[in-house]
Amino acid sequence: AWRAQVGGAVSSVAVSADSSTAVVVDSTNRVTEFDATTGRVAWQHEATTAVVSVAVSSDTSQVLVADVAQGVTALDGATGDVRWVNQVPGGVSTVAYSSDSSQVLVGDDSGSVTSIVSSNGQQTWQSSMGDRVNSVALSPDASRVVVGDASGVVTELDAATGSVVWREEISAVGGGGGVLSVSFSADGSKVLVGDTSNQVTVLAAMFPPSSPPVPSPLQPPPPPPDAFLPSCRDFSAGANFNLQLSRHDASTDVSG
Repeated sequence: AWRAQVGGAVSSVAVSADSSTAVVVDSTNRVTEFDATTGRVAWQHEATTAVVSVAVSSDTSQVLVADVAQGVTALDGATGDVRWVNQVPGGVSTVAYSSDSSQVLVGDDSGSVTSIVSSNGQQTWQSSMGDRVNSVALSPDASRVVVGDASGVVTELDAATGSVVWREEISAVGGGGGVLSVSFSADGSKVLVGDTSNQVTVLAAMFPPSSPPVPSPLQPPPPPPDAFLPSCRDFSAGANFNLQLSRHDASTDVSG
């Protein structure tokens, strides 16, 4: 274990996938890369304005810095030198790499998500969400993007084109308020959503038509057609997984 002193309050941290590199941002807008094993400082970068997010590529060759003025800056992971800058309009709010670090996703205050090629900083597509993007995540296979915005909407996009796969209002599936955080499960089958109403919602992600989702063992069998309840939601893309589990738990007789 080690401890290091930085120039101000720590506002953001990121660790590489192999746990070899740690990147720290402090309130003086200084970005510092540490050797995560020894605590040795590898390099420092002075951002021009407040840094809102940092990320480390899977191979540690690149560090992304998102700040209010410059947009997104890619730094060399070994030296801290600037590789490229993409001045995303609208004020960057969040940034994330794909699992192979070939793609960068940027959310902004104006309600857009921008896809950037990590090797050169070139924009490939931009998709409008309608409200401030608070969180963005890519599926483990890098084929889909999930976005949470301040209006309480979760949107899944095609990672290659930016086209909408499905869109769900959290209030319609038992949540409420704005979406603060989204994440895919390790197998990409579910989307975890945290919102401002102190709730966590699990949504089913997109399944290819040829591979329908396998129901959970806890999920009750589908009712016959004449007994189907219109208020229940199918376990399909964007459907509420938690709601189905709670209905089953509440209706199951466990008295013996």
